[in-house]
Amino acid sequence: MKKFSNHIIILTTSCENQKYPKLFFLTFFKHNFEMGETSFAKKAIILTVFFTSGAFSAVLTNILYNMEAKGFHNVVKPFRKPWFQGWGMFVGMSLLILDTPFIKRCKCAPYHIGGTVRGWGLFRLVSIPALCDLTATVLQNIAFLYLKPSIWQMMRGSILLFTALFAIFYRHKRLILVDWIGVITTIVGITVVGISSILSDSDSGNTANVSTGMQVLAMILIVIAQGLQAFQTIVEEELLHDVDATESEIVSYEGIWGLYFSTFIAMPLANIMPESAGEGIFEASLESFYMIANSWKVLLATVAYIVVIVGYNQSGMMITLFSTAIHRNIYEALRSIAVWMLSVIFYYAFPGLGAGEKLDLMSLVQLLGFSISILGSFIYNRVIKLPCLPAEVKDPAISESKPLLSNAD
Repeated sequence: MKKFSNHIIILTTSCENQKYPKLFFLTFFKHNFEMGETSFAKKAIILTVFFTSGAFSAVLTNILYNMEAKGFHNVVKPFRKPWFQGWGMFVGMSLLILDTPFIKRCKCAPYHIGGTVRGWGLFRLVSIPALCDLTATVLQNIAFLYLKPSIWQMMRGSILLFTALFAIFYRHKRLILVDWIGVITTIVGITVVGISSILSDSDSGNTANVSTGMQVLAMILIVIAQGLQAFQTIVEEELLHDVDATESEIVSYEGIWGLYFSTFIAMPLANIMPESAGEGIFEASLESFYMIANSWKVLLATVAYIVVIVGYNQSGMMITLFSTAIHRNIYEALRSIAVWMLSVIFYYAFPGLGAGEKLDLMSLVQLLGFSISILGSFIYNRVIKLPCLPAEVKDPAISESKPLLSNAD
């Protein structure tokens, strides 16, 4: 078993005594526990961090897109930088490298822990989910330019379908009738959410004056991104359960790979695009740093975004560690209600930010679609059991791991 201790992400480390000095950058939430022996309360804490950080990451993205600062030539413009935000996320994720055996043991050559390879071998494997993460993150950030936070989040529930498909064809798991009923119900709910977005008035925040065509295109981008993230979480599940890597290793290595791909491939490509290509395609990345330097508010919001997105990724990886990628993506769909509530609160509590969203008739349609999608998730996760239908696979060799929140601990 691997024991995870309370830890502090620091600025410097020592290879000689393998102890961290008291200088620190971020404090994370790991609690002393052993895998397989985590209490219900500690699992609930992980889920709380997942939902809270996930909700704030969406709202902070919305806030950043509506903040203004001086760019090049002293032109004041909104901080609508989807490529830079992805880069910032990978910066935060890469800091977790300080809590991995790779650094603690000061070894670059492959070594073994519990019979599994570490070092460069594992680092190379993580490049696959990292590339998926980069592509999906950028697509979602671009889509966020044209959608309300709650619509953006609720559309991400489509990941359940892709996760189920990859579980079948990649992990060779078998889904039964009740699984497909849950998946189809979720898709119906997401469709209702999408229709409500098209019919609603986009008159606030970053969705002002957005055409129906752009909203539809943004939703398509989200669905494509969910396919990539579904494959990413399936590979991460394999690394956590089969290769037996720690969550800090996966998150930090993904951060380093993502930082590399962003800095030397993705962002240069966005910079050489013609400015006429529009937001999301062209981006002057160096201008992002210039705007941050000219606005302490943008700086504060950017740092806050990096902190919460790292907490979200770390807690999500811990959920995958204790259950499966499918369960993690079900919880991902459930956090939509947290995003919606927080967006409404920010709209009315902080009107000057120009962020969030107001309550109107279409909000009820959104809630209906969300309720249907949650019903599908509950059916899939066996929270709601359908009569006359088997709830489990007969062959235990291909059955799923138990959900994260289970009292049978």
